[in-house]
Amino acid sequence: MRLFGTLTMVFFMTLPVVAGSAQEKPFSADDIDNMLENSAPMPLASGTVEDRLKQEIQACWVQPIFKRGDTLPEIKVAVSVGKDGTLLKDPKVLKTGKGTIGKQLALSAVRAIKRCAPFKTVKDNPGSYENLRTIILNFQPSSL
Repeated sequence: MRLFGTLTMVFFMTLPVVAGSAQEKPFSADDIDNMLENSAPMPLASGTVEDRLKQEIQACWVQPIFKRGDTLPEIKVAVSVGKDGTLLKDPKVLKTGKGTIGKQLALSAVRAIKRCAPFKTVKDNPGSYENLRTIILNFQPSSL
């Protein structure tokens, strides 16, 4: 079973998180398996440019596996990209949790960003480059 976290981005200001409320009942493994089997993948071309970039990076993120009950911190990573979608410099981790879990999540977030670069969404949308050249990504792991 693969666990999915959420990814939000900040473009010079904080965008609202699209994830559900913390009070909602968590999905069981069977719920997730059923959703994956009975749903079509969301096309990358849908939504805003920012949504498409978020989807592009989310598809590259492989979240580490942790023990049930581990506290999984939010990870923030700053990314600078060129007009062609390439990384201008290495992603910079701005926020991570303490200990091994935080470090593992931060490494997985940086790997996802590097794995996805160059970003097709940035390259294909030159008119949106000013909004996309400096991005803060919020990686929010799923609760176990």
